[in-house]
Amino acid sequence: MPPQWPNTLLLEQEPIVQECILPLREWTSSGSLCSFFSCILSEFRTTSLTWQDLLPLRETALGKNILRLDIYIWALVCKEQYSIGKWLIRSPFSLADERGG
Repeated sequence: MPPQWPNTLLLEQEPIVQECILPLREWTSSGSLCSFFSCILSEFRTTSLTWQDLLPLRETALGKNILRLDIYIWALVCKEQYSIGKWLIRSPFSLADERGG
């Protein structure tokens, strides 16, 4: 059974850069990525899209690339795996260097 969320106190503070999400193309470490959680994220290429861009009425507009897709790695590693999911915990990217490549 996955652990239950305890009562926590949330503080507003700057995130620790080594514990944030990172685009794979920005990974500069020589350490291994195998243990970190990765996924594909998408976002719109521009903030000035129209409904016509999203739902084109003509076939000629279907080829317009409105999304940017990137592979991201998260500073999360699997602590335990269950039949219904995984328990992920934060783990700084700098630990990848310490574990070795």
